[in-house]
Amino acid sequence: MDELRLIILVATVGKLGGSMLASWWAGMSVREAAGLGTLMNTRGLMELVILNLGLDIKVISTALFSMMVLMALATTFMTSPVLKPICPDKILRCEPEKSSEQMAGAPLGLNPAGD
Repeated sequence: MDELRLIILVATVGKLGGSMLASWWAGMSVREAAGLGTLMNTRGLMELVILNLGLDIKVISTALFSMMVLMALATTFMTSPVLKPICPDKILRCEPEKSSEQMAGAPLGLNPAGD
């Protein structure tokens, strides 16, 4: 059971922390970065596909496969309770702020004012 807890902890810190830090460095607010990191933590479906392939070609044992499947389920199920305090409904429903780069010009050099 300790191995499963360690696997869940490492997976969560790696996925959530890594994507949160990268998006914060890219200019997102801390709250937005935490929300994105939390959502990236739910990548369970892709993990299950890779785990099935690993089990089929005998790269991982059935015990490790079981622990990794439980980790994928746990990290997916914990998304909603973790995301709720980070991004409450009132934040999700408001218009995102435009960055100064987005306001500077339209894509492809088009002028939105029609000049």
